[in-house]
Amino acid sequence: MSYEDEYSKQQEEDMSAEDEYSKQQEEDMSAEEEYNKQQEEDISIKQNEPKKTSAEDEILINISSVLKRLSDENAKHQALIEKLTHQVQQINDSSVNLKKTSDEIINTMPKIVHEKCLDEYKKIVNNAAKNYNQLQKSIVSWHKNLEKDHDRMFKWISISSILTPVLLLILILLQLF
Repeated sequence: MSYEDEYSKQQEEDMSAEDEYSKQQEEDMSAEEEYNKQQEEDISIKQNEPKKTSAEDEILINISSVLKRLSDENAKHQALIEKLTHQVQQINDSSVNLKKTSDEIINTMPKIVHEKCLDEYKKIVNNAAKNYNQLQKSIVSWHKNLEKDHDRMFKWISISSILTPVLLLILILLQLF
């Protein structure tokens, strides 16, 4: 299941949870209204009825205190539900922001990697060109040294080719005379 499917499923669940929360609030409000109507009826009945016994009064006081505690607990639960709803909304907002950020990273990462690779390739080619140029300089220097050596050898050979016949001639003349 992809992240987007999970995200949309989570949003649907959040929406259904919010709908249930709204229904629960409506039920709580109607229950509270019924409770208030019942108390008004009880008060009107009390006023119309003759004085009840102290046991009945004590039971009514206990019931009243239990209902007050239930009402207080209900108010606390309502506050918690509102707080949770607010937190759910913050989490939903954060998840949307995370999704946007991850999409931006996914979209820009290949471009960044491509640019970095191009930069590295350029450095490699520049290094190879530099090495090639240094090799060319070395070859040219080697050829120059080789030419100098050949030039010296050619001079000596030229000199010896001239000197050898001259010396031979001198030797022959010396032998004759």
